Amino acid sequence: MVETRIKNMQNLGILYSGLVKKCIEYGDVEAIKFLYTAVAHPDNFSAIHAVNAVGFNIIVAKLKDFNSEYLYYLGMVFLGEISVYIAPNLNLAKECFKLAKLKIPKAEARLAYLELKEAELLYSNIVYENMIILQNWASRDLFSSVILAKIKLFEHLKSDELTTLPPNVLYFLTPPLKAGHPLAIQLFEEIVQIIKHETFFSGYDSIFEQYKKFTVNYEILLDYNT
Repeated sequence: MVETRIKNMQNLGILYSGLVKKCIEYGDVEAIKFLYTAVAHPDNFSAIHAVNAVGFNIIVAKLKDFNSEYLYYLGMVFLGEISVYIAPNLNLAKECFKLAKLKIPKAEARLAYLELKEAELLYSNIVYENMIILQNWASRDLFSSVILAKIKLFEHLKSDELTTLPPNVLYFLTPPLKAGHPLAIQLFEEIVQIIKHETFFSGYDSIFEQYKKFTVNYEILLDYNT
């Protein structure tokens, strides 16, 4: 039993080592897609270690040699949204999306989000312009919709208690939730935890009942062609 477990762990280590090499040296699309969806699963530490190894060892100067699909998923990984255990690398993500933008228009929305993460002044022109870009993409891009829901939620929390879910949060969060987007369900879990501790929150039971209906769809992360 113990020997079998050790052998399985060794085989898993070999698998992930191979994926890391394929990502770093060859810009392998299937390898980065596998890692991107794998790290979205809770507590998949083998995948998390592998992704962080890619981040530490990738050579930025080689990115121009890789195709746009690989660059897109590499950028999505290192935005740092997919797992709290992934060390964000915003400079790497930005380079990936700049190069990928030539082939995939929605990279514009990812660059807009990166600029928002870097912006210091909440109501600066940069913030306004990039919020418009995200809103323009939200109806056809589930990731942008999740990000807008997150921004609207935390804007609300800065100014007020969460006594009810703001309509604009539900507006942006509902489509990706129904689709089972992992980041949407992750955000909803955060909301459930917040409202558990809000004395005056109305409608907790109905919110929680809705939450139990959602099923995670990891394949929806692979949105390069959608």
